[in-house]
Amino acid sequence: MFHHSHFWPAAGAATAFLQLTAHGLPPLQAQEPRFGLAPKPYCVQQFYDRVTDSSRAVATLSTRSRAFGLGARVSIDVSYSYPGRHLMEPPGWVTITLESFTPARGGWAFARPRTLEIRSPAALKLEVSPAEYRKHRAHLFDRGRRELLSFRIATGAFVELAAEPELSLRAGGAVVRVRGRRMELVRQVAQRLGLQPTEGDRRWN
Repeated sequence: MFHHSHFWPAAGAATAFLQLTAHGLPPLQAQEPRFGLAPKPYCVQQFYDRVTDSSRAVATLSTRSRAFGLGARVSIDVSYSYPGRHLMEPPGWVTITLESFTPARGGWAFARPRTLEIRSPAALKLEVSPAEYRKHRAHLFDRGRRELLSFRIATGAFVELAAEPELSLRAGGAVVRVRGRRMELVRQVAQRLGLQPTEGDRRWN
């Protein structure tokens, strides 16, 4: 996956893009110039914007998936936003963002919005409709084409997913296995949200 400071989900244009879906929370465009570093693997990064007095937590689950379709690859971020510097109550949802890169010889990885399908070995299945889809403008000398595809998952459902031993995420031809250190990172995000999974909350079987 080729990362540019103006594009990777935890760092660039996705900041403003994801906030379009975060109704009730102030936009975080002012953070964009400070997101110039590469995503840190296996940790939850916290960003505070003094201008809007709001915060955003981001965890990069995968920076490079297996190739699919026309040689496309995706990276996956998990994020959530909240007002203030400290999380006082859990937000209503968690956002999962897929960033695709398709080499110049190919077309678009997704071509259109795709449903996200999440499965676990315990036969848990969750299907999420896309919250936002964007094709980035292709320029003459670009090495490929990029897309952003985001999904909003209710915070309670995300916490339940974090209790699973491993997960499989599929959107179109893109498939990413979340296990081991990646799954531990999902659990870190869930712990920061301050909710505990309960059996009665599982409504998506």
